[in-house]
Amino acid sequence: MQESSQRFLDEWAEPLIFCALAVVCVFIYGQTVRFDFINLDDSYYVYRNNVVLSGINCESLEWAFTAVHSSNWHPLTWLSHSLDVQLFGVNPGAHHAVNVTLHLLNACLAFIVFRSYTGAIWKSALVALLFAAHPAHVESVAWISERKDVLSTLFWLFTMLAYFWYARSSAAEASIAKRFTSPFFILTFIVFAFGLMAKPMLVTLPLVLLLLDLWPLKRASDMKSLIPLVIEKFPLFVLSAASSFITYAVQKAGGSLMEIDKFPLESRSINSLLAYINYIFELFYPKNLGVYYPFEPYIDRLTFVTYLALFVSITVIALWQLKKRTYIAVGWFWFVGTLVPVIGLVQVGAQSMADRYTYIPYFGLFIVIVWGASELVEKFEIDKRVATAVAALVIVVLSITAFNQAGFWRNSETLYLHSTAVTKNNYLLMNLLCRHYIDRTPVENAERRCTELLDKTSNYMESHNTIGLLRAELGRYDDALASYQKALQIRPDTGIVYLNISRTYSKKGDIELAEKNLQRALEIRDESLNAEALAYSYNALGEAFALKNETANARKAYEAALQYQPELSTAKENLAKLEGAK
Repeated sequence: MQESSQRFLDEWAEPLIFCALAVVCVFIYGQTVRFDFINLDDSYYVYRNNVVLSGINCESLEWAFTAVHSSNWHPLTWLSHSLDVQLFGVNPGAHHAVNVTLHLLNACLAFIVFRSYTGAIWKSALVALLFAAHPAHVESVAWISERKDVLSTLFWLFTMLAYFWYARSSAAEASIAKRFTSPFFILTFIVFAFGLMAKPMLVTLPLVLLLLDLWPLKRASDMKSLIPLVIEKFPLFVLSAASSFITYAVQKAGGSLMEIDKFPLESRSINSLLAYINYIFELFYPKNLGVYYPFEPYIDRLTFVTYLALFVSITVIALWQLKKRTYIAVGWFWFVGTLVPVIGLVQVGAQSMADRYTYIPYFGLFIVIVWGASELVEKFEIDKRVATAVAALVIVVLSITAFNQAGFWRNSETLYLHSTAVTKNNYLLMNLLCRHYIDRTPVENAERRCTELLDKTSNYMESHNTIGLLRAELGRYDDALASYQKALQIRPDTGIVYLNISRTYSKKGDIELAEKNLQRALEIRDESLNAEALAYSYNALGEAFALKNETANARKAYEAALQYQPELSTAKENLAKLEGAK
């Protein structure tokens, strides 16, 4: 009986593994096809992005490769969103389904890749299952805007597979020139380039390939044999350097890089260390996960020393075991290295960490856990049936936890209420929750709920700006202007606030002050400005001119609005009225 069972497993191992991966992914994420968009970035990436909403065409193709929208350059990600719109329209369930499909493909490909590299079917299966089921990966899958995570990881894994084929070919032992012209190396280069065009976080992949040369490929045994392997990856490092340069320039131009005086190097270094250890804690205890973790510039000394000791100790152990248990060093430095672009040494945004950043780095820790556990099972002669049952129980627990975590992504309200409950001083999410109420409830109800909510965030500029918008919508223009002034007291040169002041004066009929504040916003030109806000401001100014029968000025304002947002219906209608009144 036992022999027949073993024979069955040997023959059907791979189909069973793929089925298990599909069951896990569908169980956790099948619910997302009923979920809505989230007003954190989804508007920029899909439902308010006019180019993406136009589908696949010459304009969207050109824009994808030239735009730096949302402070990122990832043309393949933009095109994937445009393709979704082309195929499914603005149906959030279909967009979610594409993310889930990509995650399932990544899990299956992860199994294929690690099985190819190591020859260990069941260990590779467990790595793939941990990847598929871990709750920290919910953010990358259940958030439509994080298409770049699941898409770029697909190219990451394909690059690893192409590199494996290259490393096992005769070209890998030839001269450097011949290595560069190997079909498999060229394929590795091309797929890697595609990955970088989906998300620049792949810049660390050449370093991971070097780690894989140590284990499990065993192409290098000492530093001397490692040097040619570094040289052969020169074209890949060039791609990484180019992508890093473009990303830094784009994020700096878009205002995503935090100012040095706001987040000094010491604070960023401390936060980076804490983030590394917190990601490890999150691996083993994925509880109280939120979509945004505010940056905490002040950390007590005992916490810092404890975390530093942990980080150094793990690193020392990895180096100590380099020759005997190379997989520990490979897994640990995979984890540490792949987090470098997002760990916070160069601060992008004001978050201290983000669950989505673990999507690729956790592969390294999964390697350490799975191969380490397998070694312990063999050393202590633990019954393999017991070990299998424990592994299955871990996957079940992770899957249930991930299912519950994915449920919070149903809509903006459920996500933000949960995230603000498990984090402290999360002013950004409180503000976004207020924006959700503005979009989905009557303005009077939104004003009441937002006032209650944002009273807790009196030192947050965006809160006063949002309250100002609500009060202007209710016709309480003086109250709105007072809120905007409070916003400017906190952050004096903020373009969007001056735009909102301009719109409010336009509605009051004070054209002189409306023009003055609009001009001030244009002079500032900071990251808060966007085409939509500028279009609405010019449209409001045009309406004020029209009320005073200043037709020529009104026409100029409407035309300016349409330059910023060609599809703005109110500006089109207002311009048509002027033309019809001739």
